[in-house]
Amino acid sequence: SRIDALAALRVGMNLVSLRRARHGLPPGAVAALDAALDAVAEHYERPRGPACASLLAVIDAALLAIGAVDTAEGRREALLGLAGLRRALFPGAPPAGAPPLLAREAA
Repeated sequence: SRIDALAALRVGMNLVSLRRARHGLPPGAVAALDAALDAVAEHYERPRGPACASLLAVIDAALLAIGAVDTAEGRREALLGLAGLRRALFPGAPPAGAPPLLAREAA
């Protein structure tokens, strides 16, 4: 459908940004970002279906790891790319780091 095509386009655009951003990050942040990129690749290698909760957890872990970096050349671009990726794959998910009670109320 048209919505699926737009989501796939958004995912692709964010992946390009993330690949570019990873070169300016410290090693620990790169590892978290690479784990998220690998999880996205694995998602697209499977037969199509909704993204799984473990992919959301890996993306959120990368957001946390990169958000904890004080300064890095690719930090802002990586955070924006991960947030965009999260939004494209999980449009109804509560904000990253939302307490479980708030997550249930937002649903």
